[in-house]
Amino acid sequence: MVNEPTRSPLLSIVVPVHGVEAYLYQCLESILGGLPAEDADAVELVAVDDASPDRCGEMLRSYAAGRPQVRVVSLTRNVGLGLARNAGLAEATGRYVWFVDSDDW
Repeated sequence: MVNEPTRSPLLSIVVPVHGVEAYLYQCLESILGGLPAEDADAVELVAVDDASPDRCGEMLRSYAAGRPQVRVVSLTRNVGLGLARNAGLAEATGRYVWFVDSDDW
């Protein structure tokens, strides 16, 4: 895990990630890129690297660096979409939770 939040956010967005290197950055930016600075503490993004065979894990760690609202959960083996969502849900600290697929934007 990277970057522990300083207080509980209103919304946790859980993104399970596996094999979507080509789409990942666009997905993450669509979630946080347009967020006003004053709302940054209200949202946390919990990205779950589901043992992705491409560069997704590296991309997630890089994206999380310097962004305290982004946390990365790294799984040691691929568990599939449902269990990866559950892993992210277990780490979410927001009052509400939203799930976004990693190839969505």
